[in-house]
Amino acid sequence: MVLSHLQSSFTGGEISPSLQTRVDASSYHTWLKNAQNMWVHPQGGISNRPGTQYMGTAKQPDQPCRLLSFPISAQEGYVLELGAHYIPWN
Repeated sequence: MVLSHLQSSFTGGEISPSLQTRVDASSYHTWLKNAQNMWVHPQGGISNRPGTQYMGTAKQPDQPCRLLSFPISAQEGYVLELGAHYIPWN
């Protein structure tokens, strides 16, 4: 028989493995064991983290390039393509 538990709030966020067995803690029912690729809302719910969007092929696909993360804010960021002596403009 499988028992399921409804957890209506995740405001405690993701916790370390050393705290996962502390069932006597008052905020135990609001913790998450693993919140990988999840966004915890201040109201208590969670949703999937937004992914990336395909913008096109590299400027020189036959040459190696590097992607550099460029965060603007907590909600917005860009990825820069760095190649051999270039940063593409279009």
